[in-house]
Amino acid sequence: MAQSVLKQLLRASPIKKGEMNYVEIDVGEEGVDALVDELTSLPIGFDRKLVVASNLPAASSAKGKKKKGPTSLDPLINWLANPDPAIDLYILNYGEIDRKSPLVNALLLAKASIKEIKPFTNQEWLRFIDSWFAKRGVTLGSGAADELLDRIDGDYARFLTEGAKLLAYKGQAGTLARSEVASLVYKPLESNAFTLTDALFSSDSAKAFKIASDLREGGVEPILLARMMLKQFIFLSQMKYLLSQGLNSDRAADELGVHPYRAKIAAQTVSRLAPGRIDQGIDALHSFEKSVLTGEKDADIAFVECLSEIVQ
Repeated sequence: MAQSVLKQLLRASPIKKGEMNYVEIDVGEEGVDALVDELTSLPIGFDRKLVVASNLPAASSAKGKKKKGPTSLDPLINWLANPDPAIDLYILNYGEIDRKSPLVNALLLAKASIKEIKPFTNQEWLRFIDSWFAKRGVTLGSGAADELLDRIDGDYARFLTEGAKLLAYKGQAGTLARSEVASLVYKPLESNAFTLTDALFSSDSAKAFKIASDLREGGVEPILLARMMLKQFIFLSQMKYLLSQGLNSDRAADELGVHPYRAKIAAQTVSRLAPGRIDQGIDALHSFEKSVLTGEKDADIAFVECLSEIVQ
């Protein structure tokens, strides 16, 4: 959504993307100094310049202490104290704005406009999805919006891509069924890892090995899949703790920032697990990765053994 706001700003700018006086800087990759270099030089033949900076490092810790070293924002803060009026700077960052940050203070002193975009809640997402399709002549059948939200996992850019694909499929008319969304929009790897983990803990070995085989044929390396599974095991461990503290699955979903449906399935999984099963799975995945990285075992064979150990 931040990208959408940036596009609106760029449409209003006389400087367009692709022109010689338009520059994009990924500060996380190129560093603060590279950004300041761009801010202190005008391209030959132009009287104005537009710089778009993204992924700036945190300007301060929660206690307000400035970070020094390669991630120091001091050069940028110094430039903001006396900015070049011929240069327009747009900063695109993700996460909450730290109001105690020296960078934010410097931006305010420079009379910068700061727009904070809050992420959608699940209910806001569902209303937005329904409205977006309705404006384009397509209605959503029962559960279709939920299915799409689960598959895009809150990724706005992916929503636009998948939404355009679904509109093309329906011919921008008619009703989009949940089954059509499920067949046309692929689940991200994390969702497949979640399904695989649920199958393992349900002792559905046939389903678990089928999912793993399909992913392997699709080019997913065992190490990557194991690491995604480990994230799911840790998620289940967190769910188990929150449920033990008296939270229901909806409240736990809010705490962990996941879709309520995923939290509900996780809660069902946790409720039927014997003590120690999650820890057993985590240990098996760690042992798998160690055996592969040390060259002790072949990755494909070791992964099958790992799944067999977990499903028991």
